[in-house]
Amino acid sequence: MLLSVGPGLVVALFGGFRSYAAVGVSPLLSAVLIAASAVVAPWVRLRWGVVPLLVATVCAALVVWGIRMACRKFDRPRAPWQGGGARRRADRLRPAVGAVRLEHAERRRIVRRPPVTPTVFRLPTSWATLAGLMVSAAILCWRLTSIFRSPEYVSQTADNVFHLNAVRFIIETGNGSSLALGAAGGSSPSLYPGGWHDFVALVVQTTGTSIPVAVSAANLVIGVVLWPLSVVFAARVLFGHARIVDLSAAVLACCFSAFPYLLVDWGVLYPNYYGMAVLPALVGLGALVARLPQFRLELSGSIASAFAVSCLGLMIVHPNTVLTAGVVIVPLWVARLAGRISARSPLSRLSPRRRLVSVVALVAVLILSVVVWIELRPFPLNRFDITWPPYETPAQALGEFFLTTHSGWPAGYATSVFFIVGLFLAAKRRGWRWLVVSSTIWAVLLVSVAGYPSSYLRGFLDGGWYTDFKRIAAGAAVMALFVGVAAFKTLHSFVKIQLRRRGSLKPRALTSLVSILGILVLLVVACVAQTTNIPQAAAHAETNYSLGPGSPIMSADELALYKTINSIVPSGAMIAGNPWDGSAWAYFVSGRQVLFPHVLTPWTPDRSVVAKMLNQASDNPLVCSAVRRLNLRYALTSDELIYLPGNPGTLQFPGMAGLELAKGFQLVASVGENRLYKITACW
Repeated sequence: MLLSVGPGLVVALFGGFRSYAAVGVSPLLSAVLIAASAVVAPWVRLRWGVVPLLVATVCAALVVWGIRMACRKFDRPRAPWQGGGARRRADRLRPAVGAVRLEHAERRRIVRRPPVTPTVFRLPTSWATLAGLMVSAAILCWRLTSIFRSPEYVSQTADNVFHLNAVRFIIETGNGSSLALGAAGGSSPSLYPGGWHDFVALVVQTTGTSIPVAVSAANLVIGVVLWPLSVVFAARVLFGHARIVDLSAAVLACCFSAFPYLLVDWGVLYPNYYGMAVLPALVGLGALVARLPQFRLELSGSIASAFAVSCLGLMIVHPNTVLTAGVVIVPLWVARLAGRISARSPLSRLSPRRRLVSVVALVAVLILSVVVWIELRPFPLNRFDITWPPYETPAQALGEFFLTTHSGWPAGYATSVFFIVGLFLAAKRRGWRWLVVSSTIWAVLLVSVAGYPSSYLRGFLDGGWYTDFKRIAAGAAVMALFVGVAAFKTLHSFVKIQLRRRGSLKPRALTSLVSILGILVLLVVACVAQTTNIPQAAAHAETNYSLGPGSPIMSADELALYKTINSIVPSGAMIAGNPWDGSAWAYFVSGRQVLFPHVLTPWTPDRSVVAKMLNQASDNPLVCSAVRRLNLRYALTSDELIYLPGNPGTLQFPGMAGLELAKGFQLVASVGENRLYKITACW
């Protein structure tokens, strides 16, 4: 856990964040530091490990401290609204408005401004913060441990073939750069978001544990610790310092089936899972950027730089997390800038110069948003057909959006009630209407991806998420969480006001009563959520984690055979095998190179020859020529289950069949129905 929080906490403290503000933003900054330092390490000839991360942490802390000190030289002793600026505007307007009324309005304006620490940003921690986080962590830990079943179990899914081998690739080569991680799949060095893989590799290196155990531990920390910390930080920034905000945000973090449970099921999407877990902290920083005029320049520079670097860093954790954050942040920015531009109050009205600056900022935000939306996608717009088809009607998709569910699963009744109520309340409150706009965008995205067939429009809207409704459902769940927190805070305040008007309780007793009522409601929400669609989500995810005779990709017998490989196969020798039968994972287990490290390994002429004709090596000179060029010395076969039988990809390896009867292959090890052969026909 220290690796996932510590580096970011150090940088946050140097950047002027204090108390829970530093803790809440630390998962995001740590993820960015891990991903960014892994990219930089090869440039300075350092192998990936703790040392590059420590160096990056120290450098980042010094840089952000230097930014604060540089801004301090140009800072004013008080923000404009705290004194002279407002009074000078008041003096100019005094003849038109009247002295008494203006002084009264000015005093109200200054008093109503939230007190902001001049040089640091502090979010106090209360019992509600700790209690909410503990409840959330307990429920999430229970659910995720039941999904993972055992630390040694692995997700038997197609994407995990690459993920586990990529971790081994980083450990063996010392190169964790996202600019080269694509080579772990058998291609030339290419871009692949590697923040999660770098994090897991660090866990392996610092603990000495196996890769499957490190994956389980890292994913548990991401879901149980980083996700709730980030959610509470974002909620505190968006909705203010209130105990009900902390409690509701933390409890709601474990009440949606779409996140975190869906992303450890489908795919499996571990990099996306990591990025989404720290995404709320980026939303919180984005909300602070919208409030920069309230802060001293020293703190403004620190917040702005942290936000900009975090956006860039999250792109190499997973790019679509930046798009997900943008769908939340951009409506907030547009609302704030439009509000400043259209202000009519004499004391809120901007000068012509500041109005022009706000207009330019608004146009820049809109243009940049469109550019990022178009460019930050894995496939070009004209490849919209590389996608998953719709699975329901648009009306059903819209219903699932409001009922906070997906995939045709049962409704999330507890969360959907507060989501719908929150949208209604936000529409009536001017400062929260951006929540309705953002939610509407999410509704359009989810309905288009789940309910409409492939088209240019669908590709334009959803292409940044691979046109995958499950990734978009996870983003919609984050949005519903924020709206739910807004509903809880508003209803809590309403109940408190009504009881104060009609009751005779003392203020302290009234506060305690309302707090108890709020806690009871949250407990009911948590209990209902854990008995509706979350059990189905957890049970479905659990089926993917196994290591037994019927495991789809790698069985216990295969694992036992792979563990003997490094004592048989010399370093540098290549192993052939059909990746669909589990042989690709021989690499992450043994560290010995395999010819096909992924089910989507790019084809080359030599690989094609081996896949189709290896069993003809003793009779076909073309095969031996390819074998020698590849330094191919061994071959793995399995008569167990093959992953996704019927998939055309599984039929592309006829050369791996019948090696027990072919000439030129010597059996050197076997466990159950799994065998390792030495290729003697060509050597």
